[in-house]
Amino acid sequence: MENKKIRMEILAAVFAFVMMLMSASNVTAEDSWNDITDLSQADGTWKATVSQTATEGDMDFKVVVEMTMIIDADTETVSASMKMTIIFTGSDDYTWQVLKAEAADAEEDLIIDDKRRSITMPETAISTESISLSDMDELKINQDGTKMRGYDHDLGEMIFTRGK
Repeated sequence: MENKKIRMEILAAVFAFVMMLMSASNVTAEDSWNDITDLSQADGTWKATVSQTATEGDMDFKVVVEMTMIIDADTETVSASMKMTIIFTGSDDYTWQVLKAEAADAEEDLIIDDKRRSITMPETAISTESISLSDMDELKINQDGTKMRGYDHDLGEMIFTRGK
């Protein structure tokens, strides 16, 4: 039991570390970032996918977080959803078995794929909330309005691309 707890603490630390290392890989040198001065600039659907890898012992972790944010400037609302997958590779079968067992015992409806050695938290929707221009203070938009950059205290820097 103590081994399971230690392994889960390691996983949590690795995940937190990976999230802190996220980079804005889809930002180009041509992007210039400006404050959002009107909510209509951010109107629409925005998507971001963040993927990072880390190694702990003989186990590699790949964390993929897919996020969608919908801003409706007319109704001044925002809604969002997120899906996270952690893929484990490497020769440490014991760690995978422990992580899989812990995930199976979790209260969340996690999807465990033994063949892929992955654990997925299904897409979760965040309720629609009201939004105002002052809520956009921490977001920046690029010069042509196709990318939005923000920072989340848990996830780090995120680059959203305007969706279709």
